[in-house]
Amino acid sequence: MSVATLRAKHAAMAPVFTERSRRIWAAAEAQALGRGGTAVVAGATGISASTIRRGMRDVAAGDPLVATRTRKAGTLGVLRAGAELGLVNVPDVMARLSATSSYIDEALLKAVFERWMKP
Repeated sequence: MSVATLRAKHAAMAPVFTERSRRIWAAAEAQALGRGGTAVVAGATGISASTIRRGMRDVAAGDPLVATRTRKAGTLGVLRAGAELGLVNVPDVMARLSATSSYIDEALLKAVFERWMKP
């Protein structure tokens, strides 16, 4: 596998990686490359060799990579309560959430905050 391919794969996956999933992905790529794979992956991605080795230990330990939420549940409920009390600028909050998160469902935001949106 080429360095360019590793860079492209890392760039494509980076937005959805958690710290642990990034380590495990890098470790899997390094192991697939065999001898010297850690150095190649580290050079291509900027992930430190020690982080890749830690990922290898994670893989060897057999702990599953559990699909968990990255965001805390209930955030929209808190924002809605703030909007009801007039403490939250709803258009600003929606713009910030949309700009900073790939997990936000625009339709859900509009349904929750519709009555506070300016026409």
